[in-house]
Amino acid sequence: AGHDTILYSSDTKTQKHFPGHEEAVAITALAISQNKRWLAVAEKRQDHASVTILDLVTSKKRKSLSFRDADPSYDVREFKCLAFSSENKYLLTQGGLSPTDPMKHWILIYWTWDKQRPVAAHGVSDRK
Repeated sequence: AGHDTILYSSDTKTQKHFPGHEEAVAITALAISQNKRWLAVAEKRQDHASVTILDLVTSKKRKSLSFRDADPSYDVREFKCLAFSSENKYLLTQGGLSPTDPMKHWILIYWTWDKQRPVAAHGVSDRK
């Protein structure tokens, strides 16, 4: 809903609101962990992309990930896909460069999300 993420419980008919970042232009992807405790929310901002990890049990923001903080030379503008590992310790993100990039470069980033640190990153391209 706008810049907020809303968790609706069909059992109790209640909802929780998680406000998005004030600079966010759009929410581009969501992922929930297998244990259903963590929710990853990808947000596109004017100049970069970020992922926020929310704790669904405590209803608090847990971590914020930005590849710009790890590698300022790589300009990730939005994350298109997110997935938690089976043990919920890692997060895989697929991000893209500026939409005007003629090569349509993408990057896969494997995060230790609780430490806000990328473990590995690999660039890929959809160019034939």
